[in-house]
Amino acid sequence: MAPRNDREAKMTDAQLVAAVIAGDTEAYALLVDRYQDRVVSAAYHIVGDRDAAEDLAQDTFVEGFKSIRRLRDPARAGAWFHGIAQRLCYKWLRRNTRVSNVETEQFDLLAAPEVKPDEPGDLVHLLGELPAQYRQVLAARYLEDLEYEEIAEQLGTTVNNIRVRVHRAKSRLRELFEAVDAKRRVQEQSRLEQSRLRVVRGNGGAA
Repeated sequence: MAPRNDREAKMTDAQLVAAVIAGDTEAYALLVDRYQDRVVSAAYHIVGDRDAAEDLAQDTFVEGFKSIRRLRDPARAGAWFHGIAQRLCYKWLRRNTRVSNVETEQFDLLAAPEVKPDEPGDLVHLLGELPAQYRQVLAARYLEDLEYEEIAEQLGTTVNNIRVRVHRAKSRLRELFEAVDAKRRVQEQSRLEQSRLRVVRGNGGAA
């Protein structure tokens, strides 16, 4: 929904939340417009299903509207919506997959090597192959550009745990990249060999 005027378009999240609590439903529509794409993206990177992500985003904003009076820090409405979405996504995963409640794992505090750069499309594809708890923190950190403190707040855990999860997730993602690279090298070598054989056969035929 388009803003009613320029003043409303420039309103902060805190001002919009206050307006919603005062009964201004159009102010809530502005909040939805402001964060809908981000919430859909976050949900998609957790559940891996575009239609489900859009439905979960809609449920997020419905629940947000009903409980907005409980928002403790109106200036952080975006993080609040994100937290609701994550909770709904994990409920969806438990209903539709074998994923159970994820307990905080105790990892060795060893920094994993940096993830090897690759094409964005490949990154998104490989993220989908990670366990849900790893996919979640990498998507939040690198695709949504959230700080460790924000991720920890949304997941209700410590910054140190988030750092450890990210390190472990990056290590696993690197392994996936290496597997993809190895497969590509084999395929490229096979194509080169086939090309060489065609050249050899062509020369033999010409002789």
